[in-house]
Amino acid sequence: MPSATVVRRIQSQDHRRLVEIYRRENGTFGFGALRWDEEEECFVRFGRYAESFNDSLDRAVAEASDRVEWLADAIRTGAPVEITDLVT
Repeated sequence: MPSATVVRRIQSQDHRRLVEIYRRENGTFGFGALRWDEEEECFVRFGRYAESFNDSLDRAVAEASDRVEWLADAIRTGAPVEITDLVT
């Protein structure tokens, strides 16, 4: 993947699932989904989301909300998520 900067993290209430929204050097936005791995004691990527290219942060968040199952469920049910903006 070309160089990218994570600009937002959306984490599940149990802190075991995470979506990172990033901005690429060319100005497009994408996202990755991660889950906590007990054995490795770190977050590991899952799913195939590298092909996501969006022209704005909001569109990347909307796509992640549609494609990442746990995030879609959280939004649908109103479950709390932790949102951290890393870069303005």
